[in-house]
Amino acid sequence: MSDEHFSNERAITLPVSSQIILCGAGAFSVIWLVGALIVALCFDSGSHAPTKVNEWGDFAAGVSAPIAFVWLVVAVILQSTELREQRRELSLTRDEFKHNRSVMKAQAKEAEKQARFIEEQTKILGIRQANAEAEDIFSACVALVATRLRQYTNAWSFILVERYDPNGPTQGSDISLKTKFYEGASDNLVIARTAQMLRTQLREMREKAPNPDLRAEYPYDFQRIYGAVTDSAEKISALPPNFQIKAATLELDDLKTQLTFIADHAGIQPFGPISS
Repeated sequence: MSDEHFSNERAITLPVSSQIILCGAGAFSVIWLVGALIVALCFDSGSHAPTKVNEWGDFAAGVSAPIAFVWLVVAVILQSTELREQRRELSLTRDEFKHNRSVMKAQAKEAEKQARFIEEQTKILGIRQANAEAEDIFSACVALVATRLRQYTNAWSFILVERYDPNGPTQGSDISLKTKFYEGASDNLVIARTAQMLRTQLREMREKAPNPDLRAEYPYDFQRIYGAVTDSAEKISALPPNFQIKAATLELDDLKTQLTFIADHAGIQPFGPISS
């Protein structure tokens, strides 16, 4: 920005009263100097004309004194006016600051609302993600159990020991704890039917032998099913309550209880070496 433009901008920003005072003081100064010049020219050839240097100095001092006084008064008036304008600007600035504080408070409240909204949305997204992950775990567990039940259909063949001879063959009767009816059934229905059938078969077996001694004909097959059911039931128990309710409709815990009963009486563990 040039100096001329800067000066013009400052001149434009002066109050009207200050401009009038400056114009008046300037006009008075010009008129006074012109009048003094005329007087000096008139006295130049007269008897009262100053002839010495000190007389001319006194004349110049007498001429400039009123001008200096006028401009001193003008300076005081302008300074007073400027101070008044500054006080007005400060007052406006304080009002603007108050307004800005109000706006900032409103913005802070709005930002706080936005933060709470984002926090709620984050919680909702977290819950949805957790439910989606839990749903994947639940579906994987159900699929695992149903797949094992479909694969290892020989796991239910046992020998009910009637007499055990350590020096000879074990004597007993063959029993099958369930029938095969998985054709066309969904994973949920496979688990529920297996639990229902085992419950019926075990009740009938306990009526004949309350504390049966069992030997699995295919212990590996039974162990695979037992391990899948035990592991899946444990994983589902750590999920939210609604998934445990869904598992209850499949009777998965009941199936685990039945398999535990069979494993305890057959000497089979869900993991580790298979008992002979």
